[in-house]
Amino acid sequence: MHRGFAPPRTSDSIDSTGTDLDLDAEESWNYELGVRGTPFTWLGYEATAFYMDFKNQVVPANESGGASTENTNAGETEHLGIEATASIELLGAFSRFRKRPRAPQLWVDATWMYVHTENTTPGGTFEGKRLPYAPEHTGSFGLRGELPGPGISASLFASYTGEQFTDQANTRPVSADGTRGLIGDYWVVDFTTRARLPRSKLFLTVSLNNIFDKVYEASRAPRGTFPGAERHLFVGLEADLR
Repeated sequence: MHRGFAPPRTSDSIDSTGTDLDLDAEESWNYELGVRGTPFTWLGYEATAFYMDFKNQVVPANESGGASTENTNAGETEHLGIEATASIELLGAFSRFRKRPRAPQLWVDATWMYVHTENTTPGGTFEGKRLPYAPEHTGSFGLRGELPGPGISASLFASYTGEQFTDQANTRPVSADGTRGLIGDYWVVDFTTRARLPRSKLFLTVSLNNIFDKVYEASRAPRGTFPGAERHLFVGLEADLR
């Protein structure tokens, strides 16, 4: 449990035209209760429940809040949620590899988070509405593999983001200028691999993000629909100097 306080930053409280947005400080009480464990070498888990009670929270706004407005005071808000994750090493759990040193590993990872957000300002215009850019469901599911001997690893993950509102009024239809309206849910799949180059301390890394080139809406702030990142390929070289 802790008491949170954060004064507004200059970059948030003054817009590009020099207008003061009159943002108040964020104040909150935050509670968290969690458990984690590793009952077996091939199994790990974590689960956390949390509750945040804001006296005032600064949230993204859109053009309807005023020319070039990017943030606004939401007033009193609440966040209630749970986050859970689990990792299972399949080869260690179900095969003879589990007793071998430097044995191959194949992990299944799953993460899920549910969070309910609500404006609780008594008698306020947006009382009972969900907060903008706060999807109720997010999660990921993937596989991680490693060959410790040759120093090769790879992972394939699918990430999910649930639908989210973009304004405090929870407007569903998309406005003509694209600044308001529901953002639908979407999946994105990423792949990463890392390999040690022979007889060296150099590692080659390759990441392919958004493998299927999924077209999705990532934001509508501050001036209209902004698409998510398209397919990207990253190649890098790492050196282990130890």
